[in-house]
Amino acid sequence: MVRLTEIYELPSEYDETLQRNRDLFSLREIVVNPDYVVFMKNCETLNNKSKFGPLVKDLNQETPFTQLGISTGMSQKTINVVGSLNQLLEKF
Repeated sequence: MVRLTEIYELPSEYDETLQRNRDLFSLREIVVNPDYVVFMKNCETLNNKSKFGPLVKDLNQETPFTQLGISTGMSQKTINVVGSLNQLLEKF
């Protein structure tokens, strides 16, 4: 089992200053069975969003994110985790 930090999206809220909805994110610890990871790739969506500022308070703006595909039997689930592709490959 591998311990990771997942970044996940909270319900957005309207920001009157920006005149649009703000994306809100949070972190949580997860444990993944490496036997069920079917792919890993850079999470371009979150990496691009973080260029405009940290996605989570006190998280470095340069922090990379990776998307994992987890097999759930007949389908797969994708999750986004903190860390670069190379950092995750070392853990697995």
